[in-house]
Amino acid sequence: MRNKLKINSGDKLFIYCNEDSILIKKNKLPSKEEFENGIKENMKIAKESSLT
Repeated sequence: MRNKLKINSGDKLFIYCNEDSILIKKNKLPSKEEFENGIKENMKIAKESSLT
């Protein structure tokens, strides 16, 4: 399962438990470029919504 999901040693995971279920999600950080593009897009939306 680890190979199928491409989970490597040292990867960060989110784990959520609820009664009889366990959810495991790989924590993938965005690249610097992806992060900066996301910030720009969010600032544009904020300005259009008069939030800034």
